[in-house]
Order: sequence, then structure tokens, then C-alpha cells
Amino acid sequence: MTNKDTELTPVEIEQTLRRLYNNLTSGQDMLKLAEEEYSEAKAHYTVQLAATRIQIKVNARAAGEKMTVQDLDDEALMLCADEYQRLIIAEGMVKAAKSNMTKLLTQADIVRSLGASVREAMRGPQ
Repeated sequence: MTNKDTELTPVEIEQTLRRLYNNLTSGQDMLKLAEEEYSEAKAHYTVQLAATRIQIKVNARAAGEKMTVQDLDDEALMLCADEYQRLIIAEGMVKAAKSNMTKLLTQADIVRSLGASVREAMRGPQ
């Protein structure tokens, strides 16, 4: 591989920065959607879990049963498994979107640094 194969032109750097800008914009949109989905899933799960716990307690009292807190929590979680799964998936999507944004920002920093090096090299010795 020659130096010519690894050298970047100002035009290539500009094109790469534009591509990264577009990817960052898209990544921000994806992160916003993921955070909205997470907030919605968390709110839905929290309300559903509370309603389920109340219903379990009412049913247990009507049957004359006493439940431990752990039994109540376990039963409520099992009855809200779909909502919990949606919450965990939404949380994973937020983490993935944040990781993607970090990667893109790092790439942009690298390309900006390369751009500064190319500009300096094009000026030549002073």
C-alpha cells in the first residue's frame, strides 16, 4: 500500500463529514424514538403492575389467603410478563442508540482531526 492509497483529500474529508452529519441526525432521531418508546413502556408497565398487584391482593383477601411480598411480586411479574418484556426491549434499544451516537461522534472527531492535518499539510512549511 502506498501513501497515495492512504492519503485523504479535502473533498473526501468533506464528503465523510457530510455522511457522518447525516448519520448523526438519523441517530438522534432514532435515539429520540427509542427514549419515547422506553418512557411509554415504563409508564404502561408501572401502571399495569400496580393494577395487577391490587387485583391479586383483592383476590387473596376474598379467598382468605395471605401472601408474602415475594409471592405477590412474583405473581404480579408473571401476569405482567409481556409489559415487562416490552420495557426491557425498549431499554435495550435506548442503550443501542446511545452507543451508536457515541460511535458516530468519535468518528466525526477523527475525521475533523484528519481534516485539520490535511489543511496543515496543504499550507506547507511556513
